Amino acid sequence: MATAGFECKYCSMWFRTKIGLGVHEQSQHRAEYQDEIQVPKPKTRWCQEELAVMAMQEAILISQGNIAELVPPEGDCQACPRTHGKRIFIKT
Repeated sequence: MATAGFECKYCSMWFRTKIGLGVHEQSQHRAEYQDEIQVPKPKTRWCQEELAVMAMQEAILISQGNIAELVPPEGDCQACPRTHGKRIFIKT
C-alpha cells in the first residue's frame, strides 16, 4: 500500500500522480466519473414568437413616442412553458 499519492475513491487503488488517477477514473469508472462532472445549465432565452412580438411592440412604441417598462412576472407565457415579466406602456 502506498503512503503518498492519490487514492481512487471507487476502488481504493493508489497512483503516484493525479493525472494517473484521472486516467484510471475516466477509463475504469466512467459512469461515476461523468456523474460528478458539473455542467452549467444553459441560460433561458426568449422563444422566437416572443422576440417577434416584442420587436413589433417596440417599433410601434418608438413610432408613437412611447416607452416600455418591464414589471415583475405575473403569469405563465402563452407561447412557451416559462414565466416572463409583463410589459406596461408609459406615455412620455
